[in-house]
Amino acid sequence: MRLRLPRLRWPQVTIRRSTRYGANTALVLLLVLGVVVVVEAISVRQSKQFDLTANKRYTLSLQTRRLLGGLQQPIKVTAFYQEGGPGRQPLNDLLKEYAHQGAKLSFEFVDPDRNPKKAQEYKVTAYGTTVVESGDKREKVTGTSEEELTNAVIKATRKGKKAIYFVKGHGEGDPASTAKEGLGQLKAALQDANFEVKELVLLREAKLPDDAAAVILAGPKKELLPPEVKVLDDYLRQRKGRLLAMIDPDQVPGLVKFLAGSYVVVGDDVIIDRLSRVFAGDYFTPVVSQYEDHKISKDLRAASFFPLARSVDVKPPADKKVQAKVLARTGAESWAETNKRLLAQGKAQYDEGQDKKGPVPVAAVVEIKDVAPPETPPGLPPNPEEVKKAERPGTRLVVFGDSDFVTNTYLGLSGNRDLILNTVSWLAEEEDLIAVRARRPETRPIVLTANQGKIAFWVPVVGVPLLVVGVGAGVVARRRLRK
Repeated sequence: MRLRLPRLRWPQVTIRRSTRYGANTALVLLLVLGVVVVVEAISVRQSKQFDLTANKRYTLSLQTRRLLGGLQQPIKVTAFYQEGGPGRQPLNDLLKEYAHQGAKLSFEFVDPDRNPKKAQEYKVTAYGTTVVESGDKREKVTGTSEEELTNAVIKATRKGKKAIYFVKGHGEGDPASTAKEGLGQLKAALQDANFEVKELVLLREAKLPDDAAAVILAGPKKELLPPEVKVLDDYLRQRKGRLLAMIDPDQVPGLVKFLAGSYVVVGDDVIIDRLSRVFAGDYFTPVVSQYEDHKISKDLRAASFFPLARSVDVKPPADKKVQAKVLARTGAESWAETNKRLLAQGKAQYDEGQDKKGPVPVAAVVEIKDVAPPETPPGLPPNPEEVKKAERPGTRLVVFGDSDFVTNTYLGLSGNRDLILNTVSWLAEEEDLIAVRARRPETRPIVLTANQGKIAFWVPVVGVPLLVVGVGAGVVARRRLRK
């Protein structure tokens, strides 16, 4: 006899659609939250950011990175700002980048209202003041730009100031002048780099001052007198001096002859460059975009512009202690015009065999090593490695075929500023200051024609809202038809 047992029926659990959707949403949120936590954990250890601006305005310049990476002593930055005060957040972002690049740099923000004692200790009387200190030296900054902050770090870490002398009395550019042809901006840039700028009248000096780290001849219009030339010659040859000479076309043939004795050949010509028309210049403003391998120019990428320049070349030295080389050249579309009569008529053409075809050298550098032979046992040749170690910087000479490129009008143009500041830094043996400097913010306005202005108004202001309204009306009408 079989017994039939009743079939067991388990209760069916009905999952509502809303519950299922809620569970899926919660799962997605948990996954997103997990991804965010993992990304944040990774970013704490390894952060990476990208600067998409055209001129990389949010990326620290090579000069700043090199300066911070080579710090030998701790640097403390104290910024006196109110909570939420103007300029605080941009400065905070900038200082974070500084601290990331330089392990020896630290910073803090202080509210002068909440901590007046510290403000009094640092002698701060205004909001927005930043104090950079190294040891017992303090430098104050009132701006939030990289250029100002880097200059303050340079001044705080340098012991003393090296003197740069500008020769005057022959029609040279005036470092105290703010006129278009003056050198006031160059003087300010040198002072920001912790140089002391002085003026020098050669006729009053029997010899150049002992503290002269470099001497600058910025476009003399009149010849130097024989006693003045002798002072310069003694400074270069006997005292292993540092000279920067900028000579414009058709000027000071006597000085040109003097420089020929230092392996520099200054041409009696004027450089013509067709490429300059592309940059809204004239044919007499050659574009210098080819830099030779030298400490002055190795990091330069931006072109320089030399209004009215002459060629400057070198002749091979016979002495192995002398290094003479071209520093910069113009483009292939340029040439050095020697026919002055044709130029006076407003005409110019390249003549094979007479003119120098581009690229034309426009700057030259000469260095004479000061070698102190190492002591070696009698009868044995000197060790080449020991001889190399014994080499010390001696005479340094840089010659440009133009002086206008450092005037107030053209100093801020493209790579002109970096080129001249690198040159002075190399002459003064401040090689760690040789780099591309902080970029200044660029303003790029959008200029629209009348028709473009109308389109820019009607499309986003009128057209897009009407399109949204039309789509919405269509959706509503379609739903009513379905019902």
